[in-house]
Amino acid sequence: MLVIVRPPGAAFRDAISSHPDHHHIDLSRARAQHVAFCAALEDAGLPLLRLPEEPDLPDATFVSDGLVALATAPAFRGGAPVVVVARPALPSRRPEVESVLRAATAACCSPTTS
Repeated sequence: MLVIVRPPGAAFRDAISSHPDHHHIDLSRARAQHVAFCAALEDAGLPLLRLPEEPDLPDATFVSDGLVALATAPAFRGGAPVVVVARPALPSRRPEVESVLRAATAACCSPTTS
């Protein structure tokens, strides 16, 4: 298992939210929480694939919205991981998907991955 993570970028303050105080997002706090989240994942023994910030994409930190990786399917494609790529409903979210898919493809399909 590989967990893909991306820290909140400068535009995170403009992330889509229905919370009444969403215009008061504390970017420093969000970044600190992301660091703690990553540390908890690593403490649990999970390897991380860290993507860089997307400074112009407010919701890009939510990488799991762009694709879902399913467990390796031995009877399907010779045991290769199966990834379902999403097409976000909001046009502003669509540019997020390509970089996550590219990173996931490189990680799961590289010759050094066992």
